[in-house]
Amino acid sequence: MSDDRSRCAPAAPVVHLAPPSGWLNDPNGLHVRDGTWHAYYQHEPDHDVWGPMHWRHATSTDLMRWTDHGIVLSPTAAGMMFSGCVVIDHHGRAGFGSGQRIAVLTIASEQDQVQALATSPDGYTWELFDGNPVLADEACPDFRDPSVVDMGDEWLMALAVGPVVGFYRSDNLQTWRACGEFDPELPSGYVVECPDLIEVVDDLDRPRWVLTYGSLLGPLRTSETHAAVGDIVDGRFVASSAAIRLDHGPDFYAAQTYHGTETTVAVMHAWMGNWAYALEVPSAGRRGVLTLPRSLAVSGDTLRCEPLASLGSCFSDRIVGGRWSSNRSQAALVRGNEFTVMLAGVDGDEAYVAAGPDEIEVARRPIKDANDREWERVVFSNDGGEVLAVFDHGTLEVFAAGGACSMLTFPGDSWRLTLGGDGCIFATPPPDRLTRG
Repeated sequence: MSDDRSRCAPAAPVVHLAPPSGWLNDPNGLHVRDGTWHAYYQHEPDHDVWGPMHWRHATSTDLMRWTDHGIVLSPTAAGMMFSGCVVIDHHGRAGFGSGQRIAVLTIASEQDQVQALATSPDGYTWELFDGNPVLADEACPDFRDPSVVDMGDEWLMALAVGPVVGFYRSDNLQTWRACGEFDPELPSGYVVECPDLIEVVDDLDRPRWVLTYGSLLGPLRTSETHAAVGDIVDGRFVASSAAIRLDHGPDFYAAQTYHGTETTVAVMHAWMGNWAYALEVPSAGRRGVLTLPRSLAVSGDTLRCEPLASLGSCFSDRIVGGRWSSNRSQAALVRGNEFTVMLAGVDGDEAYVAAGPDEIEVARRPIKDANDREWERVVFSNDGGEVLAVFDHGTLEVFAAGGACSMLTFPGDSWRLTLGGDGCIFATPPPDRLTRG
């Protein structure tokens, strides 16, 4: 990789949510209402590294093209705005009025991490609750990232509490009582981050629960996202199967699903990054991107993480021949049963996907050591069927029956794809032919 790290920095992605400048990490407050998808994210507006955390807001009608609405929550004397969720209080049970959107989030200072509320009538303007904090634990330094679900007669919160996921009940979102914990039995030195409690309907039309959570290792700061299928028993999650890694790749963390979906499909984003190197990746004033939206499906006790069915419709221009050169306004999708596709950057580096019926290999040149020319490889099994690989200015996401793989790439501002095998390349239409909602 070039010694001039900015030369390898990608252009702004086309079908992924990224900040206009500055820093992005965890998705926050994901919810949908009246056909508009609202996404917030951890944001440092003044630098392209982690710093005083804000919430920044964007909306979409198709989860692919995003409109930025700027910062909605900023640090206060009480602390920074850490991660959290947004719930819609349709019946006014929390005391703020019917239909209010309520953010349940962590405010973090050097002294502690506490849970707080903010309210909004429309998702665009927010006001912190005067009665904050609503939940605190001075004995636990890692006490953050609430995920709240409406159980009908009460609210249930999943919270990262050191190395476990803690569960809390409330009748009004303002007063909480502990009701148990889930211990993922992480190795010594790990802590849990960003749990998400998700109700889904399995392939037999039975309601099931999924718990996702990130695991973060102290000194190395490497990060992964895991998920387990189970049930809610006495206000806590009880797994019915062993947890699995939700994505095979190195860059899938802090996953969160949308509240307010009217279907049985759970829709998820994650931060495309890894704390092992997140502060060191090439940048031209912008760092951070969210993954493409995905759906969660449960069959028995098996969990699948899949692209939305609408993904293919965004890539309508079929490329004749096996080569495609990028431009700033288009992203590319490769689909097929057995193919190899190479990404080569003009000023940056390389990556490739080798897809076969039994195995998929995804690789990139290393990020941290510019002199190391060995490939960083991810290999996972495939159960046959079609493979999709999406290339979007610094992002590479691969989807197959055997799972998904998210991987950052750093090809610079200009790159090309070379395809071999039975695959086909498709591109998003040019801007003058886009249909916007």
